[in-house]
Amino acid sequence: MMVVAAYALAVLLPVLGFFWIPSGPGHGRVFDVGRAAGMAGFAILMMQAVLAARFKFTEKPFGFDMVIRFHQAMAALALLLLAFHPFLLAVGGAGWDLVTSFDVSGGILVGRVALGVLIVNVGVSIFRERLNLEFEKWRVLHGVLGVLLLVTIFAHGWAVGYDLTHLFYQVLWIAFLVLAVLVFLYHRFVRPAILARRPWRVTEVEEVVPKVWTLGMSPPEGHSAYDYLPGQFHFLTFRRGRDLPVEEHHFTISSSPTEDGQVASTIKESGDFTATIGATRVGDAVAVLGPFGRFSTALHPEDRKILFIAGGIGITPIRSMLRYMADRREDRDVGLLFGNVTESAIAFRQELEALTEGQCPKLRLVHILSEPGEDWTGPTGFVDQEAIKTHCADVGERSVYLCGPGPMSHMVRSALESLGVPSQRLREEKFSF
Repeated sequence: MMVVAAYALAVLLPVLGFFWIPSGPGHGRVFDVGRAAGMAGFAILMMQAVLAARFKFTEKPFGFDMVIRFHQAMAALALLLLAFHPFLLAVGGAGWDLVTSFDVSGGILVGRVALGVLIVNVGVSIFRERLNLEFEKWRVLHGVLGVLLLVTIFAHGWAVGYDLTHLFYQVLWIAFLVLAVLVFLYHRFVRPAILARRPWRVTEVEEVVPKVWTLGMSPPEGHSAYDYLPGQFHFLTFRRGRDLPVEEHHFTISSSPTEDGQVASTIKESGDFTATIGATRVGDAVAVLGPFGRFSTALHPEDRKILFIAGGIGITPIRSMLRYMADRREDRDVGLLFGNVTESAIAFRQELEALTEGQCPKLRLVHILSEPGEDWTGPTGFVDQEAIKTHCADVGERSVYLCGPGPMSHMVRSALESLGVPSQRLREEKFSF
């Protein structure tokens, strides 16, 4: 793919000096490997801004969750390369004072600061939940540390980089920094400002079950809603006033592309921000960025036999896909195992049960409650291996679409593996910022 090739070229381009710029007297191949590690680590970090900026050309081929996981993996790789960089140079002939002494040049000290900032940024990102750091506060801190990292690593390389005496690398070094800074500014400031100036409006606020709200949103007058696939998601920034928080969050689109006039998300009150979602009013402004994701039956027309597994609010993308299939009268054989805590928490219950009466798709729906009331006569417990075997005996012949809370998803993945469902037929989006 062109995107993969372009990224690989950007990351590897600085390493080319490994081949044509001599290392100098007293320096051997290990020194050259150290040079290459530093160059590649620098390039990876500069390209992180591009991966995180939600450009359609990077997200569309792979899905946003895959891009974010790749972003995380490349951060770890950059940390590894840059941590070994000074040791390899020292072993290769630069001397151990490079690592152990404080009596070194300012450029070396700046490099140590850059490595420290990278370690802190990666560490805080990995342990954010254990540190009880709210997402929005982490996001701001991550951005500040990211900018500090880019500036310090650029300054370090410019001051002491062995290869930066060559014009090619001077131009490349500056180009990387300019690209990273421009992308960061666009992603964090310019695009949000543009979206805020042409906001969508909330056109519907409905509590579908206790503490779960469907918000319908329409684009500005004279504009049409964007095209999207059933099961995709978008980023929303509500600007409601009334001292309500202004934060950006990603929410699944629960409406179907076949529903004209508005796009809807169904949101559960859970965290600090979503606890206020019920205070949203018709007419409130909302900035909308989307759509994103590849969790959609529309991308897999070959899936004729499907098993949906949903937990709680995880029904939202599945509702979108089922509504889309019904409106388009798609001839698919579909099973849905829908796990909830109580009967009153079953979102879209009447609509889902009405869909079982049709033939396109042919839907079999099973509700499973973990804390049923005395009047409940249906299945109880969890959507585990036994429940899947009992209610979908032919699961091995189906493509499985899974969306639910983390613990449930982990349990279901293990169950599907034990039941022989190949990983290439498990469709799931995993968000981990």
